[in-house]
Amino acid sequence: MSWHEYLEHEIDADRQAAGGKTVLYLEGKTDLPMLFSLLGVTIRSDEVHEGVLAKALTDSRGGGSTDVKQRLTISQRLGFKNFVGIVDGDGEPFDRLRESFDGVGPLFRWPSYCIENLLAIAGWPSGWGNGPPDWSAVLHEYAPLAAQRRMHTRLEQELRGLSFRRTKNPSTGSPAPSALGIEEDLREDQESIRNGVDLCAVFREEFEVLTSAIERDPREGHAHINGKWFVTHLAPRLTGRSEEHCRDEWASHVTSIGGLSEVKDWWSRITRRPR
Repeated sequence: MSWHEYLEHEIDADRQAAGGKTVLYLEGKTDLPMLFSLLGVTIRSDEVHEGVLAKALTDSRGGGSTDVKQRLTISQRLGFKNFVGIVDGDGEPFDRLRESFDGVGPLFRWPSYCIENLLAIAGWPSGWGNGPPDWSAVLHEYAPLAAQRRMHTRLEQELRGLSFRRTKNPSTGSPAPSALGIEEDLREDQESIRNGVDLCAVFREEFEVLTSAIERDPREGHAHINGKWFVTHLAPRLTGRSEEHCRDEWASHVTSIGGLSEVKDWWSRITRRPR
């Protein structure tokens, strides 16, 4: 059986498991419990909830936005109208993400960099120290690293094949890299760039874009800063707990406060989509 045939078989099985109701695909296994926490309910596996079978694409099912989009394309070709998917914002402009999230689907995008940002927007666990952090300051802290990633994306074609320091995630237990620290690394890399691109200048341009967005509106900042860093770096650093423990505690807290209204409103809309 080819991969394409396998997907057709799986999609049809999902349709049957949903009982003719809605099938929702998410990018990865950790997205599923976070989604249900944002809905204010406790569900930890593939399950039909209010007429929607929510499935995280993992292991043999794949994962990531490409796999979500591929399944939606195949389901449409098969004539199945009740399939939807939601993927990360991945740094796209906030107004564009908002338009997608508020749209009619079948493909939606979170109105933030990723679903983890929405945990931060929903609330901070009461047992984690002296209240929530200053989120504007947190977004500014991660802005240099996010700007470096934007620079890589922007210059990907021009820098292909050249020796160039790749962006890394922040190291556990250490502060996120500063703008000055990143520029020092870029000046070392500059020696290998012979096409006239000024790496530091491009980095500063992207850094200015991000800091301006954060200052205009933290929600706009959440569209540009990777919320996974809040779970993998910020929360473990502040609490001393593991990444997995932090994710579970955060999701449980958001469930306990009833979730996040904008996600609950979105869920209501997808359950009412015409079939």
